[in-house]
Amino acid sequence: MASREPLRSYLPWGCAAVWKRLRHLGLNIQRQESSPSDITLTVESSRSGAQCPLCGRVSRRKHSRYTRFLMDLPADGRTVNIHLTVRRFRCNNPTCRRRVFAERFPQFVRPHARRTKRLDDLLTRIGVLLGGEAGARLAQDLHAPVSPDTILRLIYCMEITPVANLRVVGIDDWAWRKGVRYGTIVCDLETRRPVDLLPETRTEVLAQWLARYPGIEVVTRDRAGVYADGAALGAPHAMQVADRWHLLRNLGDVAERVLVGVSIPPIPLEPAQPVEIVSASPQPSARETRREVERRQRHQRRQALYEQVHELYRKTHSICAVATQLGIDRRTVRRYLDAPECPLPKPRGKRTSILDPYRSYILARWQEGCHNAAALGRVPASGVGMIGVGSPSSNQLAVCRKD
Repeated sequence: MASREPLRSYLPWGCAAVWKRLRHLGLNIQRQESSPSDITLTVESSRSGAQCPLCGRVSRRKHSRYTRFLMDLPADGRTVNIHLTVRRFRCNNPTCRRRVFAERFPQFVRPHARRTKRLDDLLTRIGVLLGGEAGARLAQDLHAPVSPDTILRLIYCMEITPVANLRVVGIDDWAWRKGVRYGTIVCDLETRRPVDLLPETRTEVLAQWLARYPGIEVVTRDRAGVYADGAALGAPHAMQVADRWHLLRNLGDVAERVLVGVSIPPIPLEPAQPVEIVSASPQPSARETRREVERRQRHQRRQALYEQVHELYRKTHSICAVATQLGIDRRTVRRYLDAPECPLPKPRGKRTSILDPYRSYILARWQEGCHNAAALGRVPASGVGMIGVGSPSSNQLAVCRKD
């Protein structure tokens, strides 16, 4: 058998680091075989004995040996395969239930594993960042071929550090399938890291989770009533705060409602030729709803902006200059210039409702004088069969008023 030092000098440059690590873990390389695609190392332990995994007593009475076939980190651009010779020992403790045991290398490889720990750690990090399919393709390029399922298995086996103390948490929903099924994500806002994923958005699920952490002081959430009730039940002493996005959204809505009634002086323009513009805005009715008033005001602002765009373009002949001066997008300026008149928003499609099959009945009751939504929802089962459907909403009653 060749001496260890000549064998070390024979190893390629990338494999010398493997040799140093194995020596540090109490392993010796007995043989090395190389090919253009991989490196195979035959390794065995340099220790004289091993410790029983049950009783902990050290034994030097050898029983037998077998070979484990492992994959290690690639070296020198090639796959590294390790043939690890494992010895079996007899336990010297007469009270121990284990009579024969195999030596273990906890810092190098896990029991029954086919890959070294450091290779598993690398593949796990690749899987967390890229996922199964993309991670498997990258591992193939790194000369550590594994399947996508293997990478996903490694992710599932990750040791998750339990969260000890939570003080400020954020709650929001996430989509299993957008528009179909949603879950709940909980984040620690002090460390800015996700803490847990809940499979549902029900109040009971969130309340049970929050009850496990009595130290929670602040809960940030959206405007959903489910999360408000869950936080009140699971963390009754915690302060509930709207999250940053909804705070800005609320501020924007209030600012828009306030600024609508403020008259802004128009930009001074040169007098232009009068152009007859047919207004497409509906004439104010005797009794307008707030939504109709807002719709009419939006059209008036859009009409004024349309006229300003055309007047400024006749003056500057530059789309960018018009967009900069008015504070709008260049595509909006181009769309207004291409339109012969002020463009109207695209009409929304008619929304369906579970009350559509009973529309004629509701209209008939409305014309009879029943204008109460709860009363319209209480229909005898023998009549039309609306029991369990629900009461008409305010929008649906507004349609009845028009009809």
